[in-house]
Amino acid sequence: MLYGIPIVSLLMDGQERLCLAQISNTLLKNFSYNEIHNRRVALGITCVQCTPVQLELLRRAGAMPVSSRRCGMITKREAERLCKSFLAETEPPKLPESFSFDVYHCCAWGCRGSFTPSRYNSSRFVSVDDMI
Repeated sequence: MLYGIPIVSLLMDGQERLCLAQISNTLLKNFSYNEIHNRRVALGITCVQCTPVQLELLRRAGAMPVSSRRCGMITKREAERLCKSFLAETEPPKLPESFSFDVYHCCAWGCRGSFTPSRYNSSRFVSVDDMI
């Protein structure tokens, strides 16, 4: 099971490995082959090709189509990392409302002030209240 979806796995060299194609076609179906491949490479996830006998087992289990000629397998931990990188909803950190920092502009006028991101709502925003 991966994210509540049953994924066929095989024991290969003492490690449980999951069918990457089945993961791509179920959990990651909203992403392109290139997106999945590039993310897998970026995460350093290696893909092990199954043997012809293992491929036949995957076909019979319904994880692979009969016409498939090969199948990549990844460990369950790697599958969890890959799926999490696509499916986890992470929001950017929020700053406290009162967060600010001092600024000094090195120009002829040498303006100083405080930058308060929560008050910034336009690229042209200037607050006279923040000027010292």
